[in-house]
Amino acid sequence: MSKIKLQATDGNGGTISLKGPTTTDGNAEFELTLPANDGSSGQYLKTDGSGALSWSTVSAGTALTGSTDNTICTVTGANAIAGEANLTFDGSQLGVGSSSNYGTIGTAAAFQVQGTNTGSNTSINIVNAATSNASSTCDVNVWQDYRLSTRIISGRENASNWTSSASAAASYLGFYTNSAGSVTEHLRIESDGDIMVKTNDIVVEGAGKGILLGGTAAANKLDDYEEGVWDATCANSVTLHADANKCTYVKIGTLVHVAGEVRVNDTNGGSDFKINNLPFTTSNLGEGSGFLTGSVSRYNWSLASGYYRPLLNASPNTTTMIFRQDKETGNAIGLDAIANGYLVFNFTYKAA
Repeated sequence: MSKIKLQATDGNGGTISLKGPTTTDGNAEFELTLPANDGSSGQYLKTDGSGALSWSTVSAGTALTGSTDNTICTVTGANAIAGEANLTFDGSQLGVGSSSNYGTIGTAAAFQVQGTNTGSNTSINIVNAATSNASSTCDVNVWQDYRLSTRIISGRENASNWTSSASAAASYLGFYTNSAGSVTEHLRIESDGDIMVKTNDIVVEGAGKGILLGGTAAANKLDDYEEGVWDATCANSVTLHADANKCTYVKIGTLVHVAGEVRVNDTNGGSDFKINNLPFTTSNLGEGSGFLTGSVSRYNWSLASGYYRPLLNASPNTTTMIFRQDKETGNAIGLDAIANGYLVFNFTYKAA
């Protein structure tokens, strides 16, 4: 028998049939046992999976409250959710806070995240909702633990939306720190792209790192700056007075400038005068480019007969600066050290 047909009680009201499936799982024989009563209003027939049927009541389910257009729901308790009036999404805009003051999170700061598409460019902007106010600001605050230095990144916007219009208020992106309530601006990027360092220094870390000026090639990189002093020493056992041997240097990239005034203490029998501890080794670019010269003046220092001016140069790949004396014709010769004589020099060279 594939079905059971039940006749209406008056014999004329039609029939109701209970029909079995075409096949059962695995062609097995199943037996369903009906409950012992007719249950209560609204109940449904439920199986225990072993053939026993019973009446069951539909559970109340999850209660939803506060549901209005575009509200986002959150869990408020066991089997309870609520639509959040201050958390909304209308299909294109996500709002936090009331519709008139997005983003009120403990303060009155206006906050809005808005995706825009202009032409083929897609961007996400953080903007002030009060764009009609040219003096309004848009602040993005990143707070660390209060025991540490507080960081604030703040962008300033005006009604002209970061334009350079003459009627627009000044716009900039500023970087601040907050220490015990004292806010200090450290760096500012102006609307025209100028960068202003308000406090402290710009630090470039890492070997070979630097600042590229006017291009991106290695020749455009400024990767070193140094200035200092050093105590000059001499070759050939010549010594200098301790109060007249300190010289200065400035190194920009590979260009080195040295200057100083020295006074000879002991000549060691008229030896050639050479300073042998330049702060950086000279370079050798070929074609005699390493033989650089500088200027030198003298006091209480006589020259050999027929020679009229002192000069100096440095050989490539050395730290030695050689002082010579020159004349109109003929080769220059070494400049003999003279006790208590003074030399003042300036010399610029390229470091290796």
